[in-house]
Amino acid sequence: MPPIQARVDGTVAAAVEQKLRELYAGHAETNYHTAQTRFDAIAADFVAAANAVDVEAAADMVTAPDDQRTAWTQAATLASRLDAILPTLVVACELAGTHIDDETGSLLAMCINTTDQDRRALWAAWESQDGRCGRWAALVKLATIPAAENLADIAPYDRPREIEYRLEPEPGAPHGTYLTVSYDPEKPESPENRPPAEPDRAMIPGVPPRRRMVAW
Repeated sequence: MPPIQARVDGTVAAAVEQKLRELYAGHAETNYHTAQTRFDAIAADFVAAANAVDVEAAADMVTAPDDQRTAWTQAATLASRLDAILPTLVVACELAGTHIDDETGSLLAMCINTTDQDRRALWAAWESQDGRCGRWAALVKLATIPAAENLADIAPYDRPREIEYRLEPEPGAPHGTYLTVSYDPEKPESPENRPPAEPDRAMIPGVPPRRRMVAW
């Protein structure tokens, strides 16, 4: 295709797309709401199944009550339906003017109310690929109910900051004795909120070798 023709075609295509978006704009929110309602209905059915039985239980459900066997069987299908409808929800959201992607966390935030959530636990559940039902079972175990957010409430949701590991002097211990302490920057810096750190050995500058201590 000659360069001039390519430029003309590109200009025309852009103008047509812009016009189509303008014509669609009046229906964008309604169409998103339709996709949102469908997603929420499937999610509600999945949550009901997960509340009735451990959806990640072993396949041996022969002796389980009928309602539990039914819920267990349906759960995997419902999880697949949630995965399948996500692209539709994303497109409807994009056409309504809200950009969605997984890198910024807006995909997660489209499907979950992130208010007052444990950011690290929520992201771990969202990225789970374990078991029969993947992220959806992990979210329910976290007591988080999948439900598509309204357009105005969708915003980026950053991944948690990395755990930090620091050497700190051990209170009351001989000079040169240090502790390896882990901090979660997503939580208050208190001992109860510090993930366990692996014991580490540290040579502290200025401390003679015979007085080197193990930093636990």
